[in-house]
Amino acid sequence: MMQVVVSSNYNIEFPQEFIEKSNIRPGNIYSVGLSGENIYLASVPSIKKLRGTLKKSDYSDIRDESERML
Repeated sequence: MMQVVVSSNYNIEFPQEFIEKSNIRPGNIYSVGLSGENIYLASVPSIKKLRGTLKKSDYSDIRDESERML
C-alpha cells in the first residue's frame, strides 16, 4: 500500500507508480466517499464511455405498467 501526504491546501499528490497503474489523468472525475475514517475514490465514467451500453441490455423481464406500484 502506498502513502500520500495531504498538503496545507488539502491537496493529495499520488505517486507516479500509482498514476500509471490506475490510469488517472488530469480532468478525470471521481466520486469521493467516507466509510468510518477511510476515504475512497470511485471513477465516474464519462457520458461518451457509457454511450451504447444500454443497447446490449435485455428488457424482457421488466414489469408491465399495470404491475408497477406508482
